[in-house]
Amino acid sequence: MRSRIRLPLLAHLAMMAILLATASGCTLVYFTTSDPEGLLCGPEGGPRCEDGFACVAAADGEDRCVRAGFKEVGEDCVDSAECKDGGICADGYAEGCDDGSTDINCQKSVGSDPGLRCRAPCDGQTFACDNARCFFFDGVEPFCQKGTCATDSDCEGGADPALCVGETGGRSGLCQTQCDPLDCFNGDCPCIEGDACAMPVDEFIVSTRNVCTQPGILVAGEQCDAQNPCDARHTCVFRNDGVAVCAQWCLVGGGAPACDAGQCRNVVAGSELGICQ
Repeated sequence: MRSRIRLPLLAHLAMMAILLATASGCTLVYFTTSDPEGLLCGPEGGPRCEDGFACVAAADGEDRCVRAGFKEVGEDCVDSAECKDGGICADGYAEGCDDGSTDINCQKSVGSDPGLRCRAPCDGQTFACDNARCFFFDGVEPFCQKGTCATDSDCEGGADPALCVGETGGRSGLCQTQCDPLDCFNGDCPCIEGDACAMPVDEFIVSTRNVCTQPGILVAGEQCDAQNPCDARHTCVFRNDGVAVCAQWCLVGGGAPACDAGQCRNVVAGSELGICQ
């Protein structure tokens, strides 16, 4: 009785044996490929790779089989499927850091382990990583990576003055362009279109230390944090009870911007910059 042997996927990817015959006898030479790492994935609709391997879009544009869950944090990768323990294959400086970028963080990212690496996952909170920071982008799971600065002096040399933000507690931060909310209200703002001028997310103290940042939608009195920022007319500050809320910017002594409600109190003695209370 004849039977048809159904070969596993690995069998049709590897040459298992060749028999060479000579006049004096036979010699068996085995050519064996037991590791499908880097081989093209099988067709759609079926098992594309052997067990323990994942099909990923490789750097050459082809779908190839790679070991799944094999690489440690810090190792090069092309896809998160390669990383152990839920690691994320990503680079916080890849987006927006092309050759012509003037972003100071792109210029200073050399010491921040740039490039696609397996990164430890984080919970999306800005300060969730020990001595790094949590990066989060649309469509990518949050991951930990070193920032570009530890102090304000690390942010010198850019096109505009910048401050180190997010370094509180010994973490590494990112350089963000320094700004004055009053200048931004008057049309003389160094921030890119769509950004607002507000206090650094790790400080939330009333001062003249303000940076360009993406605004949110929260307004006066609403509770705020790094992931829930205030709109462009407000900044996030701590009340006396330790709760962070949005407060409206204002010009001390009257004029625009003026308080919708409450009185304008200067952020530091002698400053025209104030917040409404």
